[in-house]
Amino acid sequence: MINGGSYGIIIFIIIIGIIVVARFARNYSGYKFRISRLIRRPLIYVFLLLLSLFSSGNYEINAMTMLFIFPGIIAGSRSMDSIEFFMSGGTLYYKRPVIIMIFWLLSLIAREILVLMFPGNIYIIITVNAVLALTTGIIIGEAIATYKKYKIFNDGKLNKDME
Repeated sequence: MINGGSYGIIIFIIIIGIIVVARFARNYSGYKFRISRLIRRPLIYVFLLLLSLFSSGNYEINAMTMLFIFPGIIAGSRSMDSIEFFMSGGTLYYKRPVIIMIFWLLSLIAREILVLMFPGNIYIIITVNAVLALTTGIIIGEAIATYKKYKIFNDGKLNKDME
């Protein structure tokens, strides 16, 4: 029998599934390039991370796990090779690696389920929070790499136009 709390988890998983499918579909055709999108997306992930971390208490430990964002930024900054830019109808588009977003969502789902299943197990909470923070850092680093690749693409396009 499903109780009220289980319905919440099922709804949460359905919403995450819808997000994953929408991201796959969007990434397949590419995103219109806008610098505001590069800034907004990591900010949303940081907000979701903070909301998830600090909703469970243990503020000092959660603040320490936030430090895992920094190695993630370094790792994500190295993802330039997997980012593609292309022009379509005179508009600049880009494709990014979907695996990073999927890993972040799976980390969030695992964190929420494990917190519900083992509410007092601080080791599980710390581990999953650290993975979630690391992945958030990778998303931030990927945005930095996307901007760097945009500059390279744009500079190359300008040089071709000048020839």
